[in-house]
Amino acid sequence: ICFTFHPDFARNGLIYTVHGEKAQGNAAVPQFIPPGFTGSDVTYQTVILEWHTTTPAANTFRGTRRELLRVAHVVDSYFHPIGALEFNPTARPGSSDYGLLYIGGTDFGFSNGGGPRASNPAQTQRLNSLVGALLRIDPRSPTVSRGAKGVGDYTVPAINKFAADGDPGTLGEIYAYGFRNLHRFSWDLADGTLFGSDIGMSQLEEINVVREGANYGWWKREGTFDNGVQRPGGTMGQVFELPANILDGSEKDG
Repeated sequence: ICFTFHPDFARNGLIYTVHGEKAQGNAAVPQFIPPGFTGSDVTYQTVILEWHTTTPAANTFRGTRRELLRVAHVVDSYFHPIGALEFNPTARPGSSDYGLLYIGGTDFGFSNGGGPRASNPAQTQRLNSLVGALLRIDPRSPTVSRGAKGVGDYTVPAINKFAADGDPGTLGEIYAYGFRNLHRFSWDLADGTLFGSDIGMSQLEEINVVREGANYGWWKREGTFDNGVQRPGGTMGQVFELPANILDGSEKDG
């Protein structure tokens, strides 16, 4: 689906890719299955790989690969897989963000992936789940880094807000959450601001300034509007103005 080069590729020969696989007949076991589901519910898998070429300057790849993360989908269609892998181009060698891999957040098809499981708004508002979460990881295996292990074979950066919050109920690799499908993101090279493009449902598309620890609202919100599923008799294809108690700051949830 996409790929990116490690910022030290010319020296270390590392490339990262993400792709999808069918679960039927697949012997591979996902490291993450959405909460409330089991292996028998898995329909597809999204896989992140690290490729190590022995000769970075060569025209033909020769080397090895390692699986960093395998995530399960439990909906009928392969909707909204992970669509972006990026390194922060404004981070310089020696800085805390240098060499950390950002992985685009997505609902893995829960919004409209088909079947009875598709309507599951609670999935993207959890901090103990990868669903809807933009991740920031150290792609090195913890056997190499000697750091904290993540859901997959990678290291959770100690600088991450949710890694340092002292709460065992939050996943430390989460950078920000509440996304429907953060399929593209990039940094302003002048000031380092992270911008993310989040696919809307049927009314809105979003460009967000992405800040660490922030909740971007899906499904409770679509952009700066209430999602219709929040209203009695409403549907996911509708949006409503936010209630006055949110606008004036008196509502503390969301």
